[in-house]
Amino acid sequence: MDAIRARRRAGCDGNWAAHVVAVGVLAATELVCAGAHADEAPVALAYEAPPECPDARAFDAEVAKRAPSANPRDARVAIRGATSLGYDGELVIGGLTRTVHAGTCSETVEALALALALASTDETDEPDETTAPQMPANDHATTPAAPIAGPPPKRDAHTRPVIGIGLGGASGVGPGLAPGLALFGGIDVGTRSFRIGVNAARSPESSTSHGTARFERWTVHLDACPVSLREGRLYLAPCIRFDAGALRGSGESLENAASKALVWLSLGAGGRIAFDLTRTIFVEGEARAVAPLLRHVFFVRPNDDIHHVPAVAAEAFVSVGYRFSK
Repeated sequence: MDAIRARRRAGCDGNWAAHVVAVGVLAATELVCAGAHADEAPVALAYEAPPECPDARAFDAEVAKRAPSANPRDARVAIRGATSLGYDGELVIGGLTRTVHAGTCSETVEALALALALASTDETDEPDETTAPQMPANDHATTPAAPIAGPPPKRDAHTRPVIGIGLGGASGVGPGLAPGLALFGGIDVGTRSFRIGVNAARSPESSTSHGTARFERWTVHLDACPVSLREGRLYLAPCIRFDAGALRGSGESLENAASKALVWLSLGAGGRIAFDLTRTIFVEGEARAVAPLLRHVFFVRPNDDIHHVPAVAAEAFVSVGYRFSK
């Protein structure tokens, strides 16, 4: 019996020694694993970011690339926003707040990592206004953001030259309605139009007790249509106009017939309606009221008035034009 008990005790003692060795091995393994996990711990004490952004370890790696010895345990990092305008990032360290903005989350992470690396490699443990990088609170970082592509420019916003010719009639040239011809050129800028041209109008013969007379007018005009209302190929526009030239009257079957040319100046306002037949060819009609600035009187001596320029006249033309296309 004593021999058996002795063997059993010896067996227990052998198992106890084996347990001690196993426990020691496990403890050493746990210490090694704990050290490895400690090395993998993120630099920042707090890190918040949307799911699509790099995680805390990726942020840690970006900081380590810029400052391998960085260890700012009191830093807090937060990234917010997932819109077409990009992402906003915030870094809080040492009581100071720095904000950045970039077009992608990866760029935002890189900007925050740079700010954190600069702060952690300062000569002091806590950055202050004299030693920390000069980054005012709530100021955006200068990290270039990805450009935001806007909608392509509309074709109507182009500047396109135009030329054209028109036929119509004008009052105020002579006693009756005077047929007229107009040539013009200019530019269309989106819904606006600016033109310069020449006009010629000649009245029919005017009969008097002394004979007949005829009147003609030659002018250079400037007009502008600052806005227009478009509906498909049709558009309407209010326009203003200035004319400068000469009004000439001549006697044809008068005794001692003579002719006289006087200065013509006038202001006009009206409207234009146009229709695009094709991308380049259009037709338009316009009508306006005209206020002559000089009201001349033509007469036959001694005082037989033939034509007195009215205070208000009217003009109407129909034109066809060509719009150069880029």
